[in-house]
Parts: sequence; C-alpha cells; structure tokens
Amino acid sequence: MRYRRVRSLPALLLLTLLAGGCSDHEEPQTAALLAPPPTDEVYGIVLPFDSYELSLEETYRDSAARDELIRRCLEKKGHDWPVIEYPEGMPDPKNRRRYGVIEKAVAEKLGYHPSPGMTGSRDVVEQRQERDKSLTAAAFKMVYDEKDGCGKKASDYLVRNGGRADYELFRRLNAEILEEARKQPEVEKASRAWSSCMAERGFNYRSPVDAMADQQWWSDDSDRASSVEIKTATADVDCQDDSSLITVLYKAETRLQREAVTEHRSYFDSLRRAKEISISNVRVVLRSMG
Repeated sequence: MRYRRVRSLPALLLLTLLAGGCSDHEEPQTAALLAPPPTDEVYGIVLPFDSYELSLEETYRDSAARDELIRRCLEKKGHDWPVIEYPEGMPDPKNRRRYGVIEKAVAEKLGYHPSPGMTGSRDVVEQRQERDKSLTAAAFKMVYDEKDGCGKKASDYLVRNGGRADYELFRRLNAEILEEARKQPEVEKASRAWSSCMAERGFNYRSPVDAMADQQWWSDDSDRASSVEIKTATADVDCQDDSSLITVLYKAETRLQREAVTEHRSYFDSLRRAKEISISNVRVVLRSMG
C-alpha cells in the first residue's frame, strides 16, 4: 500500500497532539495545569509502529546513560552535571495525544491544551528544568553546543556501531497512515456520528481534529483553557464514547500500520536492529556506573 505525502497540520494543533512536556527554559507549571494520570484507555492504545521506537522506560534508561556521559565530559572541564533520578517500570502512555483529547478528566481540567509530563514523568520534566537553570552560561554551552557539545558527544556514543537509525520514512508513514485511517469508511461513519452528537450539544465540527484546531482556543498566549473550551472538549470526549470513534480509528490505524510494516519489511528490520544496538550501548554505560 502506498501513502501520499500529507499537508502539514497547523503548528498549534501539532503541538497539542504531540506535546508531552515543555522546553528546557520554561518555568515549571503550577499544579492546576498538570494533567491527571493517564487512564487504562490510553495505556491500551498500542500500535505496531511503537515497538520500533524506544519505550518510555527505555527512553529513561537512555537518558540516564546520556547524563552519565555528559557528567564525565563536564567533569573534565571543571563543571558539574546534577544527576536526575529516572523512574523505573513506568507504564508507557506513548499515544496519549495521538487522537487528540480522549480522556474526560483531561478535557474537564485542560480542555485541548497540552500539559508538561503528559506522556512521561512530570518530576523528570521539572528536574531537567531546574538542572538547566542551575548551569552557568559556559557550562550550558559546553553541554548543548550542536557541533562539539558534551550532549552531542554522548548522543554519538550511544548510537555507535550501527545504533543510528534513519527515521525519516518512519515519521512520514506515521503521519500519512493516521490521515489514511481517518478516511477509512468505518472511521468516516463513526466521525459522522460524532459530528451529529456534537451538533445535538450545540457544537458544529466535522471531526475532533477540527474541534481541537479551532483558532479561538489558540488566539492568545494563555496556557489555560477557557470555560467554553473545556465545555467543548468535554462534549467532544462524550461524543467519542457515544460514537465509538476512537475504537474504530485505532483498529483502522493498527491494520494500516501492520500493512506498512509488511510492505517495508527490510526498512523496519533495520530500525529494530539499530534500536537493539543503541539499547546495548546504553547498557554498557549503565553497567560501568556500578
């Protein structure tokens, strides 16, 4: 099956769909803006492509190894790199925002707005922010210089010997298949049922994507949802449940992703090999820490 290139989503919508944290220099968010814990529904959204990327626990192990390499690099230059405690055994809500806002507790608290730590540990987000703020300007440059910074050296080390993968096709397929899934007859039927449900509640949208992309939610710099946004997002989730839209969409995307893996078998095998090598490199660093 071939997939055509898709148009770019509006930047703010893309941020909302994918954001799991905030940038290194943002102030930590107040408790009022932190997302509720993920639900079982979120943990149940596991797609075929997921196994070709690092899981949350693997990502944290990679981060711990990276931190150790950066610490050693900075130590040689006379600077400290504070250690972060990464959680172990955390369940992975990787696809929590893939289909937009699908949890009622999130809709009622945040509307469509993203929140730090939605797909990982909020504590890790805050520790990283505090660490970066503690660095001197010289140390910050030593870590984050794109040409020869300690961070780049650590990254290069962890993908040595074949651990570097080219994810360009993966990312393209990931986006294209989601759009293709939304065009499947069964998904379009569920979308029409969702739209009718929303209309009964006074909201005129063709799909949850349109509701999330409504510019009135993104017309200013506020990081808090308005009461209207919260009301809309809550109705959105209720109508998803009534129409079974997320279940139908998830099944369609799962089928299309499996077909893509079969079609591009050698490419996905190369991603798996690179991932295994990278994990092995991480394991070597972690073992050296004692």
